[in-house]
Amino acid sequence: AEDLGNVGPDYQHGYGRIEASSALDHIKTDKGCGYAVIEDSVDWFNNSDEHFFNIDAGRPYVKATLVWDDDSPALPAANALVNDLDLILEQVNVVSYFPFVLDPVNPANPATFGADTINNVEQTLVQGPSVGRWRVRVFGANLPGGGGQDYSLMITTGPAFVDFLNLPNIGNPAFAMKFKDQYSPNYPFIAFLSTSSGGFPWIDGRVIDFFPQALFAQGLLDSNGEAIVSVPIPFDPGLIGATFYVGFAIIDPSATNFADILRSSSCGKRITIL
Repeated sequence: AEDLGNVGPDYQHGYGRIEASSALDHIKTDKGCGYAVIEDSVDWFNNSDEHFFNIDAGRPYVKATLVWDDDSPALPAANALVNDLDLILEQVNVVSYFPFVLDPVNPANPATFGADTINNVEQTLVQGPSVGRWRVRVFGANLPGGGGQDYSLMITTGPAFVDFLNLPNIGNPAFAMKFKDQYSPNYPFIAFLSTSSGGFPWIDGRVIDFFPQALFAQGLLDSNGEAIVSVPIPFDPGLIGATFYVGFAIIDPSATNFADILRSSSCGKRITIL
């Protein structure tokens, strides 16, 4: 979702504007674009899960979102939440981060961080995370029925949105795509084409000379972290049915070597020429 209003959730916008196309891509592929989707469960006997991952140099943020389908409470109920799960994001052996919480007594106040005991959606955000080993911990803080609770967890560390603005056909030379990373406004970006099913083979330095051949656009994200670029599709009937990968990466202007030049994970979409 695109965060609106105050950072994090608020009573006016919730968690923001849903980006359905991007969400479907995440669910279908379950990999890449700086995120991971995890399905798991906790129960009375095993009430804590740990999910580890690494943060590389230049990541703009790390965000963890936990959701679960709760049981119905017995009425009347002082608290509608039955199974209470807790989310904690940690830089291992360094610091812990708790989820956003709102103050119902002061609904206009920005979200703060703490233990959430009333909602079945929890999210935490760390901007400019340190390089190193991280983990997300999910606790079954209160499982009164004695059974288990399934949950879904999404970990995001890169650009969140790439989408088509029109159809990629050879009769449309102005095929365009929109790129967005709201946490990197005014940062330089590059856009590129690839025929590799793996996406971008130069990221780990193995095929650096592929980089200039794929580059087709560069510039600055606007103040909202957005850019719209035209994708060059030649007028060639022989390309009908061909598949390409179109993506973008945000460039860290303070980077001093090739390994750190990408500010966040490259992200993109496969297109098939119509």
